[in-house]
Amino acid sequence: MRIFVFGNINAGKTTVIKHLSILLPQYPVFSIDAFRQEYGKGDIQSDCVAQQRFVDAVGKHEQAIVECTGLGPLGHSLHEAMPKHTGIMLHVVSPVETCLERVASKDFAAIPYPPYSETIEQTIIRCDQEILSGELDKLWADRILQSFPVEGSQDSLSVELATLPLRHYVIAETITKWAQKTETISALISLGSFARGTLAQFSDLDFFAVTDCKPQEVIELLSNQLPGLAFVDMLKNKITLRFADNLLCEITIINDIEEMKVF
Repeated sequence: MRIFVFGNINAGKTTVIKHLSILLPQYPVFSIDAFRQEYGKGDIQSDCVAQQRFVDAVGKHEQAIVECTGLGPLGHSLHEAMPKHTGIMLHVVSPVETCLERVASKDFAAIPYPPYSETIEQTIIRCDQEILSGELDKLWADRILQSFPVEGSQDSLSVELATLPLRHYVIAETITKWAQKTETISALISLGSFARGTLAQFSDLDFFAVTDCKPQEVIELLSNQLPGLAFVDMLKNKITLRFADNLLCEITIINDIEEMKVF
């Protein structure tokens, strides 16, 4: 699962990423400014190289934390390079006045930005207007599964992130990719809040698996793919998976899609 951390300049994306890295330490972080520091020389040509290497790196990692504004030429290039429904968005929300106030305390000289036709303050104001007009959500609507606004001070941020269904998406992606690679599973159909893009902290994950396998066979195939799995139960054709963090997933085994009508 890719986690896109988008928002205005100085909105607090770096702080969000620090907390995310604690929750998901196995996820590499890709930040456009880090690529500028490595490949940029303060000119347009090298910045194009840095942006392309950033997009390429994100494309090669299906599990990653990705940071940029999500808008502008880079946002569009990244969008085009991503498959549909590739991850979730954490939209870091911060008042434009706060973003502007932070300009004085940020060392922009440490990052080799190319020359721009507008000041950093003008860029922040423009980005704020674009975000408020819905351009960020509109651009990424076909690429992400769900968008979460993230706001809050550094003190409350860890609590705020802990309420997001990040583990739900990690488990859902694991099950989806397992089904895609398993020849005996002809289709995996999601339903409920995951299918609607409305997963919340206490949501369950619900799937139909179309297969000729018996439920016990599916359990044997799947159980070793799921870290943190604490309990497995089976009632007729329904498999219940419960994880150590109390996340609940139910997979109903059917032989044909037509059987869904019964439910």
